[in-house]
Parts: sequence; structure tokens; C-alpha cells
Amino acid sequence: MAVLSDKTIKEMMARNELITNGNADNAEHCSYEFTAALMLRGGSCRFEPIDKLGTEIKPAELVWIKAREEISVPANMVGLWIQTQRLARQGLLLLNISIIEPGYKGPLSAVLVNFGKQKVPIRPDTKIAKVVFLSLDTDATVGKWDIKAYDDEIVKMAANAPTSFLQLESFLPNIKEETKARLMAMDKEIELSVGNITNDAKFKLESELKEKMSKSFIKGYIGLAGGFLTGCAAVWIIISTFMPRLVAEYSGIEELARKASIAQQAETTAGLSTQLKTQASEIESLKKQIDKLETGKNKLQSQSGTSDTTPPPDGNNAVRNR
Repeated sequence: MAVLSDKTIKEMMARNELITNGNADNAEHCSYEFTAALMLRGGSCRFEPIDKLGTEIKPAELVWIKAREEISVPANMVGLWIQTQRLARQGLLLLNISIIEPGYKGPLSAVLVNFGKQKVPIRPDTKIAKVVFLSLDTDATVGKWDIKAYDDEIVKMAANAPTSFLQLESFLPNIKEETKARLMAMDKEIELSVGNITNDAKFKLESELKEKMSKSFIKGYIGLAGGFLTGCAAVWIIISTFMPRLVAEYSGIEELARKASIAQQAETTAGLSTQLKTQASEIESLKKQIDKLETGKNKLQSQSGTSDTTPPPDGNNAVRNR
């Protein structure tokens, strides 16, 4: 089995063999490159001509492009319908890579899908695919093809096909909406969880402070300090939890995935446990301060002989002794 060179292909074309309506300049190295004539989009039933202005294949779009040239394969040869590097580098993939059987005479079409992010222009001089010719050791059995029904078969396939490959284009909006809905649900869950933690911490802290300050002359001052620290703790929790969410931008699937990751981390038990530990540490610190103040108060009472029920000094009265 041998592969025909461009020289042999050109010689056969000069004898009206192999390629009909072809251009000898399109025979290069060991193949012939076919050019675009008509385009049929997925979901459509009408060919659109490719004029000098050309047309474009959108991202994820599925199309059939009929070649301008026709082929005539001898009984002792076989053709390989393969991808061109030019279109592959632009993101177009040839789906109907196949063998062109010995004896086939008629048109060819390229089934292409755009896997790139940009539209790909197709013009009359665009090479849609190429054929490599291989000689056989002997003549093969030649089949029969209904060339008249060729266009009808392509139209039927295209009309029943989706507008995009595997309908990916129609799935993208649904994926985006589902992602947004999931993120909103996660945000609500986190907000409720953080709110419960903050309320529980405040209630516990206030209960501890009230219990310790019920018999102390510094009840008002420690209450003020406790309220201040409680407020600081609540503000710290809210800022550390919601600031990333406020800063994050909802600008596409990648940014939404990043925001979901941040929200998921905030939702984990480890993060909530750390917040509780921090609040418990602050409560313990306040307990120690209160104990220290009570110890100092007791010392002062023992030295001055004042009663536990002695009211706190004010700006008009001196400390009263019993």
C-alpha cells in the first residue's frame, strides 16, 4: 500500500481523475484539501451559501459544510477524510473522519463543531478537510451510492440534530442559575448559623457577668465593659464571616465557584467550632478579671471595714463607715 504524493495527485487531476472542479494548488505534500461551498447548521433544513463575506461558526455550534469539489476514487484506491491543522488550531473539530470507499464518486461534507471560545469564520477559500489517497494491492469490490439523495440525507440529519454539540450551549444557562440558587441557599444557612452562635454567646456572656456582678459595687462598669466586649465579638464574627461574601463578585461560573468554596469553608464545623472556642476564651478572661476585682474589693473592705451593702461612692458623698 502506497500513499499518493501531491505530484501524482496533480497529474491525475490533469487527466480529470480523482478530483472534479478542483484546484491543483490545493494538492500539497501527500493530500488534497477541499474548500467550503455551502453550510448547514444543526437544527436547520436549509443550506446557506458561503460567499466572499463568509460566515461564522459560533462556540459549541454544530455544522455541516459541503465541499466545492467532488471526488472520484478508483477501484484500486481508498481515501482518508481527515482534519486540517488550520481549523484544529482555531478550535474546530472534524467529527466525520472516515474512509472514502473505492469506487465512490460524488460530493463530500465536513461535520464540524466549534470547541473554542471564539467564533470561527468560514470563507470560500477555507480548507474544511483533506483527503489522503492510498493505493490498494488489487481492485476492491465497488459499492453503489445514491448520489441524488446525498443532499436530502444531510438535510435530514442536520434538521434532527441539536443546534450545539451535545446541546452544551442550552445547558450553560441552567448550570449558572442552579449555581446561583445553591449559593443563595448556602448564604442563608450560614447567616442563620452565625446568628444563632452570636445570640447564644451573648446570652451566656451576659448571664455570667450578671451572676458575678450582682453583689459588686462595680456592677455598672463591668456591665458596660461586658456589653462592649460582646458587641466587639459579635461585630468580629459578622465581619469575618460576611466580608468575603460582600467583596466577592458574581461574574461568571468561575467566580461563583470561588464564592461557593468560601461559603462552604465558612459552613464547616471546624470554622464554627473555632469561633465558639474564641468566645469561650474571652468569657474565661472576663471571669478572671471579675475574680481579681472581687479579690481587690474584699481586701479593701477588710482594711476599711465597709459592708458589702455599702453603696458605691458618687461625686457628692464620701465613703460611709458603719
